Amino acid sequence: MADADGLVLADLPGEWPTGLGFAFAARHGLEFRAWDFTPIQARQFLSRRAPGWGILRGLPVRPPPTRRQRIARWALVIAGVVCAAYAIHLLPPHTWRWIRSAVMSVADVLELKWLALMVSPLGAVLAPAFRRIDRALLGRRVGRGQALAAVDRPSRPRIAVNGERLEIGGLGPDRQAIRLRNHRIDHIGLLRYRCEDLAGLFILDTAGVPLYHFPGRWTPADVNRFAVRHGITYEVRDLPRPEYATLANAARDASP
Repeated sequence: MADADGLVLADLPGEWPTGLGFAFAARHGLEFRAWDFTPIQARQFLSRRAPGWGILRGLPVRPPPTRRQRIARWALVIAGVVCAAYAIHLLPPHTWRWIRSAVMSVADVLELKWLALMVSPLGAVLAPAFRRIDRALLGRRVGRGQALAAVDRPSRPRIAVNGERLEIGGLGPDRQAIRLRNHRIDHIGLLRYRCEDLAGLFILDTAGVPLYHFPGRWTPADVNRFAVRHGITYEVRDLPRPEYATLANAARDASP
């Protein structure tokens, strides 16, 4: 949902039938458009947030169960456990030995035991540990002015300097770094803005044209430290809504 300035009022993820959208808009006097965005266009469009912007996940499809429904479900669970225990008690011992032998044979063939040993530590221990290590290293780099990241989005995007060029990581789904190959760090500037309840960061060229738009909370001290370390022009401004809309609509790429 967008307003007259092209700013996004609400993001409703999901697959919406085009025909129903046109019918609903025509019935209520609204304008409906169906766009086929590229990934860059989608990022740029969703980053143009309007004041009061939000993501609507929708309402639950089913109402919460009543007290009788909860009692019935627990009764079924208890009955199932009792039936399973009674069946186990009635079966002869040699039947369970045969079932255990068959299961262990399949496990040995498929190497499920080793697979479980490899996967469970990665999913339960190593992956969260690596995320903590990554955030700790990022925090040290940000503290030294070597990198820059939003406070509310530590995973992406990330800004750094490689040689004499700005490097941005975490824009696409592959999270590979994207360099501003045509813009050296002495030919760009940083603009940290606030517009009503919105905040974010623009990367501008020397003519003031926005190259990248990163909504989110960017700590003033971190941005200033990064700009001073690399000699990048840095500005902090409270933007009126028309100027913010102009810059957001003109950005070449963004991270929503």
